[in-house]
Amino acid sequence: MVEFAILLPLILSIVGGALDFSRVFIVDLKVQSATRNAAESIASDITITDSTTALTRAQQLVCTEITGSSSCSGSSAPVATVTSFSVSTTALGATVKNPIATVTVNVSQPFDMLFPWPFMSPPGHWTMNGTSTFSLVRGR
Repeated sequence: MVEFAILLPLILSIVGGALDFSRVFIVDLKVQSATRNAAESIASDITITDSTTALTRAQQLVCTEITGSSSCSGSSAPVATVTSFSVSTTALGATVKNPIATVTVNVSQPFDMLFPWPFMSPPGHWTMNGTSTFSLVRGR
């Protein structure tokens, strides 16, 4: 009984750490995937011609991929930003008929651990970040 009482906190810490690590890994994969897919989708969509429309579309795509809903709200919702968006007909390889679109999307996702680990600051809270730049020739 004494041995069990001594080992129980250690066993619970190992199990809790494994659970939190797996959750962090899954959320990070979702953030990276959503960031990459949003950047690719915006760059290839010929109907998006300005940064405001690109931002709206990025937010919808990221929310759909991370949460399963097309609109996100609350403190645990992912935040998508479009830091650069351009469509160029003068860049190397671009033409008026086939311009080159370049977009950079940043995503941040708040993440709360199951256990408030003391080595984290603030304890038990992380923010997952992803950045992706996509550039391609748009065909009409």
